[in-house]
Amino acid sequence: MQITVSTTSRFITNTIAMFKKKLLLFIFTSLCAMYSIAQTKIISGKVSSSGNNEGLSGATVQVVNSSVTTKTSADGTFTINVSTNSSNTLLVTYVGYENREVEIGNLSTINISLVEASKGLSEVVVIGYGTQKKSNITSAITTVSGKEILKSPSSNITNSLAGRLTGLSATQRSGQPGNNEALIAIRGSATYNNNAAIVVVDGVERSSFGDIDPNEIESISVLKDAASTAVFGIKGANGVIVVNTKTGREGK
Repeated sequence: MQITVSTTSRFITNTIAMFKKKLLLFIFTSLCAMYSIAQTKIISGKVSSSGNNEGLSGATVQVVNSSVTTKTSADGTFTINVSTNSSNTLLVTYVGYENREVEIGNLSTINISLVEASKGLSEVVVIGYGTQKKSNITSAITTVSGKEILKSPSSNITNSLAGRLTGLSATQRSGQPGNNEALIAIRGSATYNNNAAIVVVDGVERSSFGDIDPNEIESISVLKDAASTAVFGIKGANGVIVVNTKTGREGK
């Protein structure tokens, strides 16, 4: 009987001790959570276009030097928790608009207007039958400048295009000097046998362009869909690569 009472008493003592430990752990966790909440504040606002004041859906709002980020809703509104110990600056980004940084300070509501990015819309792109403003192009054309090509020097320029033009794949078949030209495919192969893309250099069709000095290239455009390659007819079934070299300009 004494053994049973002693065992029961020890069990009760251990249970009480474990309960106290759990209670202390719960209190400590709650205090930490309350302290964390006390160190943050909620910032709300709206991101809109400066042109028509309409809300921008899907704009990214991020706390500078932090991983805290959020997206705007359908009407452009947002809410974000900002730590009082972190940077007090919000970075707002949206496709087609210039990035903007806004100081938070003591504000709790911030309305941000973004300005449309004009850069790129007025760029001139080489197409199958001349040039056209980028803002007016509706077909699938990708362009890379000569400056970008020079960033990856190669003995054959075809190897410098890999990863720089969407829809273009370049496979180097050999490293032998003079025979290291890459096999280029645009959106895969569309025909049997000869499935190479058409190469046009300054308006003249050529069999290849790998031997051109990269320093002489102004830009390289890739025409990928039926709308952009229509002027070439059936020959453009595998895409067209348009190389535009540098030319002299008045006063330069």
